[in-house]
Amino acid sequence: RWERFLTTEELARLGIELARLRDSDNQTKQCAGAAITLLLLTGCRKNEILSLEWRDVKGNRLLLRDSKTGPRTVWLG
Repeated sequence: RWERFLTTEELARLGIELARLRDSDNQTKQCAGAAITLLLLTGCRKNEILSLEWRDVKGNRLLLRDSKTGPRTVWLG
């Protein structure tokens, strides 16, 4: 298996593109940018983020009802 970490420059470009998506006039791009950002910042799995509902957001935490290991809380910084 081959692994590679993003360079500082690549991380900066990724951050710029994600900000562009979140600031887009296109609602689909806004949602995609927000979802990818949440994936990167929380380490959650794709389905954990895509299945979130507003009732799962409690202040600075996400209450995951159906994660791989069962219900869990993800703290947001």
